[in-house]
Amino acid sequence: MRSCSSEIKPLLIASSDAVIYTPDKEHFGIVPIEAMSLSRAVIALDSGGPKETVLHGSTGFLCTVHPIKRLPQTMATYLSKFVNDPELADRLGKAGCERVREKFSSITFKRELQTVVTDLINEDQG
Repeated sequence: MRSCSSEIKPLLIASSDAVIYTPDKEHFGIVPIEAMSLSRAVIALDSGGPKETVLHGSTGFLCTVHPIKRLPQTMATYLSKFVNDPELADRLGKAGCERVREKFSSITFKRELQTVVTDLINEDQG
């Protein structure tokens, strides 16, 4: 299956109540960041990038990969929480949006890069 275009993806995410992200051992995984930036809660595997980006119970839910046979039921359990409590998905989505602004925005990246470069320059001069 082909990925959707970069024009369509934000529209699909914005029209959803939550995003389920299933790649295992993904190094970073941009989709959870994109979903959270659009105030959507995320259900993802507890491996790879989502372990760093999704805060379990705060911005979404992380599902243990093993045993693999229980994974579909675990994801369904978390998804049913959003079905039964739409405000939960909304709260987690808003918290995810705030997390993206604080940790993954271009402003944050610029500030952290500037700090690293300044520290390196000062270290070299010291």
